[in-house]
Amino acid sequence: MILMRYLISSISRSTLLVGAALVGLFSFIDMMYELDAFGSMQQAFIYVALRLPVQMYQLLPISMMLGSLFALSTLVRDSEYPVIRMAGVSLSQLASMLIRVGLLFALLTFLIGELAVPFSDNLTKRYRAEATAKMGTTAIANNLWMKDQNTFISVGELGADQVVHKLQLFELNEQGQIHTISSAGEARYAGNGQWSLQNIRQIRLVAGHVQTSMIPTAVWHSRLTPELVRVLVSTPDKMSSWQLYQFVQHLAANHQDTRRYETALWGKLGYPFTCLALVLLSLPFAQYQKRSGNAGGRLIAGVLLGLLFFVTNQLVAHLSILYGFSPILTAIAPTTTLLLLAVGVLWWQEYGRIRFGS
Repeated sequence: MILMRYLISSISRSTLLVGAALVGLFSFIDMMYELDAFGSMQQAFIYVALRLPVQMYQLLPISMMLGSLFALSTLVRDSEYPVIRMAGVSLSQLASMLIRVGLLFALLTFLIGELAVPFSDNLTKRYRAEATAKMGTTAIANNLWMKDQNTFISVGELGADQVVHKLQLFELNEQGQIHTISSAGEARYAGNGQWSLQNIRQIRLVAGHVQTSMIPTAVWHSRLTPELVRVLVSTPDKMSSWQLYQFVQHLAANHQDTRRYETALWGKLGYPFTCLALVLLSLPFAQYQKRSGNAGGRLIAGVLLGLLFFVTNQLVAHLSILYGFSPILTAIAPTTTLLLLAVGVLWWQEYGRIRFGS
């Protein structure tokens, strides 16, 4: 349909312009902040450039809402919107077209979050490690802890070459008491669940006394992989859904709390649909604005409502971890509420006795 293609073109252009402005603004702020860490404008610029997919992913839904508001407001300003309505296009048909546009951007958001963001996050961490190594430090993570069956693992540092430094293993007996503490200066993954440990200092608690020994090399069997170590280094919002699912399964197998990562997983799956909710919400704020003579106020109200949605979404996610709410309900509740709000306002505008701008 010609109108459908026209809407996609108008909203896409507006979203691209708004998104470029927002990404540029936030990237500039990031670069100024990173100058203290890198000490070089060139290194800070490269780091921020590598983070562009992360910025795009975080800003795409709000960029789409602003782009939709701008595109629809332009239709109203140029008197194209009344012509569309007089041609027989109902508000529900127009909303249906916007939903299809929102689904396209939801798919784009999902692909960026699943493919580009984890890849970008790995690149930026590797670049930071390599850049800061020249300044006297090689660590990109400190004091990471995880559990593998009856062994607690402490990762002191993860170098840019993906070699674990200052690895500590605390092995428990059947009574849950520590019986062996092993500290390795370096650990390299050899594949097939095997790690090659170097320069090991081992402390064993035997019959009420302590035995200390030094071992040059040893092989350690564990389900821990470099990928899981990178997951520990990454924050949940920078991980793909598959990485989150794997880590949730690992935590569950070791009887550990999975709520944080389950919430992140369902939030990751539900995040693209915020594009759908926000683009639908832009329609009530855009239409009738020329008739009312308060276009700026409606645009500002729409922007504030979109920002309020993101703040609420983050707040609900943290509350769910704190109070143990269902991760699925936590992920879908804000978006569902926003969709119902948009549908309700559209119904009011189309069929209610009181309309905006009357």
